[in-house]
Parts: sequence; C-alpha cells; structure tokens
Amino acid sequence: MYAAAAIGVMAMFSLAFWLKPWVSEDAFEQFWAPVWDSPGPALLVVAARSQNEESGRPAPERMSTNDAIALAMLTPVLAAHRKDFRILTQSATTLADLKRGSAIFIGRIFAFDQGSVLAVID
Repeated sequence: MYAAAAIGVMAMFSLAFWLKPWVSEDAFEQFWAPVWDSPGPALLVVAARSQNEESGRPAPERMSTNDAIALAMLTPVLAAHRKDFRILTQSATTLADLKRGSAIFIGRIFAFDQGSVLAVID
C-alpha cells in the first residue's frame, strides 16, 4: 500500500516537473504569439524608396541596408516557427493585404508621408 502511494506521489511530482506550471512563457514568445497564432501567412512590409533617375525610366525601389538586415534576421525566425510569410514593398501593399492577417512593418513605413497612407486606405 505504501509502495503504491509512493509511486503515485512520485508520478505526480514527475508530471508537475515535466509540465512546469510555475514557468511562464518568455517575453519573446509572448511578443510574437499573435503572429504565430494568426491564420494565413504573415505579411512583411518593407519600406522601399524610389530613387529619382534622370533618364525618365521608372525609378527602381530600394531598401536600406539596415532594413535588409532586419528582414534577413526575421525570416529564419518565422521559418523556424513554421509561419509562412509574404514580402511586399510599401508601395505594393494594399488595405486588403493588411486585412488578411498579421503584418510586420520593417523600416520607416509611412513616416511623414500622408499620401502613402491615403493610397493604402483607398
């Protein structure tokens, strides 16, 4: 009888140690939980600026080196959590894109550019 009780107590302690109910999620997981839990792929919106060209051709969009580094560091984290993602530039992003799921903005998005904000809202 005592042996069965001792085995039961040890099993309860083992289960409690394995589940660790006293340990909360770390700050990283709490911060990113809405992205992991959202349906569909995450949208990564990158600030890309057009460089004026004198040739009259459409100007290519370019992102800053710091924004490229942030994007390169973020995509493996999303992949490690099995979260699909799409990458769009600021000018290519529509309100419908933003409504599809979580969006992560990289760089100086819409800062002091009311025209870009109004273009997305329309």
